Amino acid sequence: MSQKPVYYSTPPWGKAPSAYALPPDEYMTRTAKYIPAEIVAVYLTILGLLAVSSDVSPAFYWFIFGVLLILTVLYAWKAASATGLPAPVAQVAVSTIAFAIWAFALGKPFTFFDWYTPLYASVLLILYTLIPPLLLK
Repeated sequence: MSQKPVYYSTPPWGKAPSAYALPPDEYMTRTAKYIPAEIVAVYLTILGLLAVSSDVSPAFYWFIFGVLLILTVLYAWKAASATGLPAPVAQVAVSTIAFAIWAFALGKPFTFFDWYTPLYASVLLILYTLIPPLLLK
């Protein structure tokens, strides 16, 4: 004779799964979440494509940067939004600034300015990657 399945209204170990809160993200997880990797990857790909042409105007580089900056806001908002939670304004702001700093470190379109220094841009990128996850939870 086969046994009938036993159904529990709550798991036999106690609380129902919905009662468990997710643990807060660790530092490295927060660091990865604040970097808009998909947007940076698209930017790198576009820069690679534009590098084969010698007649790309500075205005076009600025256009690409501006479009991707706006897409970063939209993408980060969509990725960070959850029903019933407060708006992810801080996370969207940090991700948008992160993209701008990544673009700054990669060079174009900022290399068209005389004051641009790749070393300072790289140091800024390193510092910005480390600081927001320490300040925001």
